[in-house]
Amino acid sequence: MLIKLLVTDEMLLEVRTGKTSATIWKLLKGLHETSDKSIAFYLKNMLFSIQMEMEEHSPLQEHLLKIKQI
Repeated sequence: MLIKLLVTDEMLLEVRTGKTSATIWKLLKGLHETSDKSIAFYLKNMLFSIQMEMEEHSPLQEHLLKIKQI
C-alpha cells in the first residue's frame, strides 16, 4: 500500500497490522491526533499569558510581535 511506503520506519511498526488504507489512516490518526490537541492547548495558554501581561498603556506593536512569535 502507498501509505506504508510513505511512513517512517517508526510509524510502520505502529500501522503494520492495518490491512486497508482506511484502517491504516485510523491508526495514524489515533497516534497523532492527541499531540495536535496538546499543541493547540499549549498555544492557547501562550496567547492567554500574553493577554495577562498586557498593560493598559503598553504599545500594541509589542503585543502583536509576541503573538507573531508564537
